Amino acid sequence: MSTREAACSCGQLRLTVEGEPVRVSVCHCLACQRRTGSAFGFQARFPRDGVHIEGDSREYVRISDEGEARTFNFCPECGATVYYHVASAPEVVAVPVGAFADPAFPAPAFSVWESRKHAWVTVPTGAAGAAGAPRRIVTGHDASGRSIVLSDGPTPKTLDVGTAAFHEIWVTDGTPAEIAATEPEPTDRPVRTPPPANGWIFRFTEMAPGAESPMHRTETIDVGVVVEGETWLLLDDGSETRVGVGDAVVQRGTNHAWANRSDRPARMVFLLADGKITDELRATVEPLELFDQTLD
Repeated sequence: MSTREAACSCGQLRLTVEGEPVRVSVCHCLACQRRTGSAFGFQARFPRDGVHIEGDSREYVRISDEGEARTFNFCPECGATVYYHVASAPEVVAVPVGAFADPAFPAPAFSVWESRKHAWVTVPTGAAGAAGAPRRIVTGHDASGRSIVLSDGPTPKTLDVGTAAFHEIWVTDGTPAEIAATEPEPTDRPVRTPPPANGWIFRFTEMAPGAESPMHRTETIDVGVVVEGETWLLLDDGSETRVGVGDAVVQRGTNHAWANRSDRPARMVFLLADGKITDELRATVEPLELFDQTLD
């Protein structure tokens, strides 16, 4: 079994890890940029029971860009962070790779928060990460009523939560949707899983390798199509259905989860239309819990 040692700048706070990391990643979120003073964070996760710590440390807790607590342990003498804990993964300890001072350390297999990646940064070939915001072309009308292209560029609203990214293409506040010559940017609002009342949302989603969403239900009719990779649809009855490229899932207000069990990102397009669960169905699924909250 391999053994590695990490330490702070002055050597007072040290740790030894046994075995190989379970995840090596780079993170481009703004919080990691501030923490490291660099363009990204580079870290490795190890099983907690294989990590042995020596020396005094102080803690600093911050909320990550995706709203999750991170507890950083740093040396009180030199201030260098040597390890930290992620609230959603208590079974592992994360170590900044630079603390190992080992140029031969394995390259990252994951790259997250790429929507905030500096333009000059090149992620190693093969590292799984977000594909970037899709191009969106919006049409409209000029003053004489002729059809024109109003905008052509990357989708302006993207939310990257580390294990998944949401690219909001278009949102309506009602059906039928009003069509004017031009209109304000409809995605300039907080990202919510369901659409507005009586409206619909069209979005791209990306799920990182190994990621799994929580079970959730929205009062909507959703049509999802896999355009890259594969995912698994999990339902209350214990069924697990593989969904591959070109496959379409029609989600009719059911409690469900998505799981990417592959080693590559899974990308889907979704149309979510507001709906209403009938009284008869509602009576069979009580207590009815609907997932309707802001994600950013």
